[in-house]
Amino acid sequence: MSKFNPQVITKKGEQLIARALSEKGVIHWTRIVIGDGSLGSDSNDPSELEDLVSPKLDAILINSIPLGETAELIAKFSNESIVEEFDI
Repeated sequence: MSKFNPQVITKKGEQLIARALSEKGVIHWTRIVIGDGSLGSDSNDPSELEDLVSPKLDAILINSIPLGETAELIAKFSNESIVEEFDI
């Protein structure tokens, strides 16, 4: 069974959300990725990251549905290109 780490919004993500809210703009989702990276004990604050530590799968974004204060993203992942197992 997968063990998920807590979600973190990066500083760049916070800036994007603030800009969209202040300008009544729209966030255009461009990428959904799953990775298996670990920050390790000597790593920096995860909110400073600009990419995944170890990306494994890119998704095809099918739809995004605004749901009040949240959004539902519908994406398709395929494991066809995976040659080695990994934990999420």
